[in-house]
Amino acid sequence: LNPKAALFFLAVVPGFVDPGQPVLAQTSWLSAVYVLVATLVHGAIVSAAGALQPHLKDPNRQRIIRRVFAMLLALVALWLGFATAR
Repeated sequence: LNPKAALFFLAVVPGFVDPGQPVLAQTSWLSAVYVLVATLVHGAIVSAAGALQPHLKDPNRQRIIRRVFAMLLALVALWLGFATAR
């Protein structure tokens, strides 16, 4: 029910489907692989967050983490600016 996932499937999956083979079987297989990978990645994120929760609740660490992520976001913005400049 995620619109981004639907757009992903509409845009990307047809490039991996061989029209000479049964389309439904291929699409089902690709969808199953996508769900498996997404479940493993999200499960790992949730497990890591649960394991790190005691460390992340410390106010001093929260401040440091926020500053690090703010700097990383600024670096990504600068990189994107330089990469797309003409």
